[in-house]
Amino acid sequence: MNNKKPGRPPDIYLIDACWRGNALRLYFGSSVEEIYGDDWDDIPYESNCGPVHSEHVKCILDVLIPFNYTISDISDNYSYYDNSRYCRNDFKKGNIPLFWITDYGVNNNDDIKFYMGDKKEIVVMKLKLITSLMKYIVKD
Repeated sequence: MNNKKPGRPPDIYLIDACWRGNALRLYFGSSVEEIYGDDWDDIPYESNCGPVHSEHVKCILDVLIPFNYTISDISDNYSYYDNSRYCRNDFKKGNIPLFWITDYGVNNNDDIKFYMGDKKEIVVMKLKLITSLMKYIVKD
């Protein structure tokens, strides 16, 4: 018999993201501080680091972003010949957006920004601003 009192499930946080075109995969875990991946301390992150290690992933959320939106990250702010000056660990501090979504043709003040450490509820709320088509994949 289970004697645990029903309660609110523990918070989970955005810990990594990747995308191809407008197909976005979000990784959630129970903590941001202890997560890591291969070469997360190397600069520039976009040329060196791997995804978050799977043991940190508690939930995956796949989202199709509508055609008129663009997904970008900080490495998109540099020219073809330059690299960013960040390692993946820098994102854990919450000062740099992990990525942002922009309505194509609208200025950057309208970007919807996502940070490592955002609670899943906040991420879902932000995504609902642009799409209602979401598919949850729960890690076994």
